[in-house]
Amino acid sequence: MLEPAPSRSDWRTFLSSRYRPFHAVGIGQGAVGALAGGAVTMPLLLQLGAPPPVAAAVGILPGIGALSQLVLPGILRRTDGNLRRLTLLVAALGDTRGLWLAAIVTLAAIGMVPHPLAIALIALTTVAASTLGGLSGTTLLAWYHAVLPEDERRLVSPRLGTLGSVVSVALLLPTAALVANRDLGLWAYVPPLLAAGGASLLGIAGLTRLPRPGRVRIPARAQVRAERPASLDRFVRVSCIGSFGFGIGPPLSVFAIAILGMSPGFTVGLSAFGTVASLVSSAVVATRLGRGSASRLLRVSHVVRGVAMASGLSSLIAGPFAPVLLVVAVALGAAGDAAGQLAGTERLLRLAVGRAAIAHQADYVAATSLTSVGAQLTGSAVLAVGAGAGPLPFAALFIASGVARAIVAVRLEVSPRTTPRSLSAGGSVPKAASFR
Repeated sequence: MLEPAPSRSDWRTFLSSRYRPFHAVGIGQGAVGALAGGAVTMPLLLQLGAPPPVAAAVGILPGIGALSQLVLPGILRRTDGNLRRLTLLVAALGDTRGLWLAAIVTLAAIGMVPHPLAIALIALTTVAASTLGGLSGTTLLAWYHAVLPEDERRLVSPRLGTLGSVVSVALLLPTAALVANRDLGLWAYVPPLLAAGGASLLGIAGLTRLPRPGRVRIPARAQVRAERPASLDRFVRVSCIGSFGFGIGPPLSVFAIAILGMSPGFTVGLSAFGTVASLVSSAVVATRLGRGSASRLLRVSHVVRGVAMASGLSSLIAGPFAPVLLVVAVALGAAGDAAGQLAGTERLLRLAVGRAAIAHQADYVAATSLTSVGAQLTGSAVLAVGAGAGPLPFAALFIASGVARAIVAVRLEVSPRTTPRSLSAGGSVPKAASFR
């Protein structure tokens, strides 16, 4: 039986003035992720003179910050569940990292900071910001849960990811052209980093206008374990295999520059193209999630990402067609990642319910992040050890990632499709969720 066609009225509802504070948060997060994330910092590190394995290792550091999820329930207990204050604090300190990175690059460009020190400072800033950012992701999900009824959350939460992708596309395309201008040197990276810092302020302003979530109190650890559904445990285990597949995959920007001989501008352009694919994927998935099985979409996303790894591997023997296959790999990988992130988050939110939900979500993020970081460190070690072996280490990582995706696609439990009530089809918004 076919699923219902996507409803345009859902998007009209989401884009209405009612959700303007959420829009500001989504725009801010999209800009920070695009301009102060790996798409910009990876070629920046290479231009500063970092060896490819070092650049890849620094790219891993944001994943380490997600381990801060382990202390999130304890922080909320000690602050009497003051979710709003905690979220605003970590956003103010972590999301503004573009400003700090812009300052480091400026000092390096004028010669006041030597390039090795600049690489170290970028790494330290990334670790600090990602540690705080690791908290904000889960606290935002809990905030949305607290202020939005389930039907409305399913409308808003996935579409915020799509909005962030739109912003990323709009910002990465001109950034690619800017970085491609070799005459600008390090100065090409300063405007996008400053823009990321400015956009973070917009996101923080949006947070201050969201409805207050009240106190979000976490039960004792023993009660959290007692209330943990068995289906959630199974989902976490198979998700960790998927996280290994994500982490062990080779960094495509380093692969493109170091193995295929592409320019830094080309890699930023690849990121922009991948963001377009991510945008299309997330727009489709955001609508489907409200009407169908999140786990089914998650399985499809792993199949797509497995094909992406096969395309990347094929580029090694494709000769003049290697750039084409790399573009295919980026497009499929980005589309699969966007679909997988949305579907995985939605599946988690459907499984983790009750007063212990935020603790279950934090445990999931910590477990999958730890697995991903371990796989990324392993991948960096493979690249470092095989530095003189040409493309062989990259080929091994492509294969390992593809195999992990295939395992998840087979082992993932798929739930029946659901058809929740649609807001745009006559559902009402409770007064408690009104926040003009």
